[in-house]
Amino acid sequence: MKIDITFRDRTSSKLQLFKAKKENAPVVLCFPALGVRASFYKHFAQYLAGEGINAITADWRGFGESSVKISRKNNHGYKELIEDIDQILNQVNQKFPQSDKFILGHSLGGQLGALYASRFPKKLNGLILVASALVYYKKWGKKARQIQLVGNLFYPLSMLVGYFPGHILGFAGKEARGVMKDWCHNALTGRYEPANEDFDYEASLRQLELPVLSISLDKDQMAVRTACEALYGKFSPNCPVKHLHLTEEDTALRPLNHFAWAKNPEFVGHIVKEWING
Repeated sequence: MKIDITFRDRTSSKLQLFKAKKENAPVVLCFPALGVRASFYKHFAQYLAGEGINAITADWRGFGESSVKISRKNNHGYKELIEDIDQILNQVNQKFPQSDKFILGHSLGGQLGALYASRFPKKLNGLILVASALVYYKKWGKKARQIQLVGNLFYPLSMLVGYFPGHILGFAGKEARGVMKDWCHNALTGRYEPANEDFDYEASLRQLELPVLSISLDKDQMAVRTACEALYGKFSPNCPVKHLHLTEEDTALRPLNHFAWAKNPEFVGHIVKEWING
């Protein structure tokens, strides 16, 4: 089932709803990784719905069902994506007013979900981070110099082209240059300071006390364990974080990488269901 949504700037998109049998069942909003369409999470969302949890997948602007096409003329950054999350959640609240709400963010989706949760903690019941890491190069161990290099290159390249040509480079997709500006700023400084934004996310993250489930994957080279730990390390010391680091032996998924969990959703889906219900 698709739900139409129109944003404040009159751009539009469609949310995909995978409905559980019970109307007031918990709702999980699934937000994608960098350069990934919402449709990639279809099987995961179907699994949650079959287990009694309403699941909703949503494209970032510029992807999939979005009416916006990324180009030199159309630009946005983290600020606009967080505003989109807020409008999506407001629409979901109208449809499911009695249900608990959770954001499940994969990679970039988890970072933006964390920023949103820190700013609007009363609108959510919990936050789920799957393979979601702080991009700060100093938290990436052996890959630190590589992250520092791309952090210095990706935004200038985006300015030159007018957008980030990730679809050509083999990293992420065709991204707005504003998104890459914010991504690179985080990679080089470790701080979340979205362009054109007055709100202090670093301060709000330090106050975040929502229940958090963080899942890292042993063979994931796009979200190493230390960087995943560094992301939720920004939250309040009182934040109830449950972190699970999964191996191939745990999941029987081979290879266990940044994306395999969504294509074979039973193991991670079961963890998510048990955590929400618990």
